[in-house]
Amino acid sequence: MAGDLPPSAGSVSADILATLLDLQGERDWLDYKRQCDLSSARGLVEFAKDVGAMMITGGYIVVGADDNGQPAGNVDHLELFDPATLHAKLAKYLGRPFEIRSATHDCHGQSYALVYAVPHPDGFCVFERDGSYQDGKGQTTVFRAGDVFARHGTRSERWNQIDIAKIKQRLQADADRTRDQHAQALSLLRGVPPQLGGSGLWLAMVVVPEYRVADAPFLRPDAAQQFLRDWQLAQAPIEG
Repeated sequence: MAGDLPPSAGSVSADILATLLDLQGERDWLDYKRQCDLSSARGLVEFAKDVGAMMITGGYIVVGADDNGQPAGNVDHLELFDPATLHAKLAKYLGRPFEIRSATHDCHGQSYALVYAVPHPDGFCVFERDGSYQDGKGQTTVFRAGDVFARHGTRSERWNQIDIAKIKQRLQADADRTRDQHAQALSLLRGVPPQLGGSGLWLAMVVVPEYRVADAPFLRPDAAQQFLRDWQLAQAPIEG
């Protein structure tokens, strides 16, 4: 099932876990897993595949739930979902830099692990090494170095031409959002009252590093102290 990420996407709080379970169904950005044994090669490789696929648009993995979001039993090796531990394990396969967020929670009388795959800054994640494991039938290779996976419905599969269009669209949206945020910041900072001297310009240089003026004056210590006193006494945002 398709659908947009919730407005609170990125959070791994107990509240977002409850929201995700209440959906009672997987999405292209949401995967339920009954269990995920990260202490085994198979569990780690399969998990890395899903995380890498979700890094095109971002997405959640909930461990401890069945396909309908119902409790499926306590999560094994819960300690392996510690953020630093999980990142180190996934770094074996995922192209850097990458960001994941994870947390564990108790809900409905059992433990859950919640993981959010942050959209990759390059638009997609390239696997850096083969993802293989041994089972009763021999060696199984899930992905190879250089592969890129994407979410197609509720499955994680190798990317295709349609996925490239999605990546371009997401990167353009990110660039537009960053541009708008910078423009808004500059507009607000230019409204700082003239009596603050160079402080408004100095703040613009700190908040928006791309903003440069050759003769920008340095903020004097006495002006800085006065600025802080005025800020502490202000009852509303400063207006120009």
